[in-house]
Order: sequence, then structure tokens, then C-alpha cells
Amino acid sequence: MHKEKGIPMTHWEKTSCGLCLQCCGLEVLVENNRIVKVRPDKDNPRSRAYVCRKGLKIAHLQHNSQRLNYPMGKKNGQLERLTWDRALTEICSRLGDILEKHRTGWSFCPRVSVWILKDRLLGLTSMN
Repeated sequence: MHKEKGIPMTHWEKTSCGLCLQCCGLEVLVENNRIVKVRPDKDNPRSRAYVCRKGLKIAHLQHNSQRLNYPMGKKNGQLERLTWDRALTEICSRLGDILEKHRTGWSFCPRVSVWILKDRLLGLTSMN
């Protein structure tokens, strides 16, 4: 057991796959904080006990040594690590510029909408 959390070292957790738009329900066996086995979630109402082979291989992607664990940005042609706040601010700023440039037919204020998007991405406001 994890001392602080009271969670068994090996346990099944329900989650979903984010590799495509289907977001299939998964059950993952976690051992020492690593996914060791994946199976479809038979109780998931969306995927109903189905998962494709990409979802079944999610552990490989989750624990890949080349996986990015933080945002990166280019500065003088070189990649550098960014804070999440800086990365989201830059993304939202660029999205705002794109929306303003191509706003024909848009019925809302692009800058305000982009900042609402940033807040939602950061989990500061409700998605409902």
C-alpha cells in the first residue's frame, strides 16, 4: 500500500483512452504507479466493452521514454521547456490573432472567447 494514499500497490483503475474521438472506456492494472495491463471497460456506456488495439497498447505510449511530459516552445530555432501557463497564454494569443484575422461570420468576441478557453483548459471554469 502507498503509505499516504492508502491505495494498493497493484490495483485496477477505470479511465478512458484519448487516442481518438471514441474515448473508449478502459480498465488499467497499475503496479508501482505504472500501467502493466489494459482491458476494455465492460461497464462503459460509450464503448460497451470494446477497445481497439491502439487503446490496448496505451501503456507503451504512457511510459515511452520519448513522451513529452511538459510543453515545449521554439526560441531561436531551439526547443525549450515552457510552463503550462506560458504555453496556454501563447496558444490563446495565437488563436485570438487567427480568429480576429478570419472573424467573418463569427458572432462573438474572439479575444474573450479565447481567454474563456484558456480558463477551461486550466480547469478554472466549468465546461457546462
